[in-house]
Amino acid sequence: MLFSDNDKIAFSRVVSSVRKRSGTVRVVASIDGYARDFTTTSSAIVRRKAFVQAAVTLLLELDADAIELNWMSPGNSGVASGDGLDRITMVQLLQDLRQAVNAASKNIPNRQRELWFRGSLHPNVIDSAYNMFDVCELVDHVTLDPNTADSLENAHAPLRGTPQALPIQIPILTQIFGDVIEPGTGFVSKRWIRFFN
Repeated sequence: MLFSDNDKIAFSRVVSSVRKRSGTVRVVASIDGYARDFTTTSSAIVRRKAFVQAAVTLLLELDADAIELNWMSPGNSGVASGDGLDRITMVQLLQDLRQAVNAASKNIPNRQRELWFRGSLHPNVIDSAYNMFDVCELVDHVTLDPNTADSLENAHAPLRGTPQALPIQIPILTQIFGDVIEPGTGFVSKRWIRFFN
């Protein structure tokens, strides 16, 4: 993936400006894709190699601190649209990305590049499509998206310690997040995550 020189210069100015204001800011290049795209990419060595090369080019050209693989619906669990082998090929793709990110980190001293992963919180997807132990071992940061869960009350680890009260009742939020915001009360239910092997 190549950007025009004008795009690089403009983006570099934005990143430099943001980094001047905050020494702790993180620039993350998130690679989003449909499940079938990642399934196809991860299933063959040649495709994985090309993807990893493009991802590291993106990381370096954007001068990003991390690259995030946003693979929301792997596997064939009924909610996902990937392949039954995604559980295995995902780990292979992450291993290849990990090696490439580590190599990119060596190019700039005192600047550790990271590999992030974003996935689905849906219990069926976690059960059948993610090998969470391997994923967590290979990446530096994991985000499980609560918007992909069928019901946030089904899980067992709190994301928030206590329910949060909204200052006013917001009807549109109640309509959108019916089981998250208690209708008529304005209280937010606890959000939970559970991990499986």
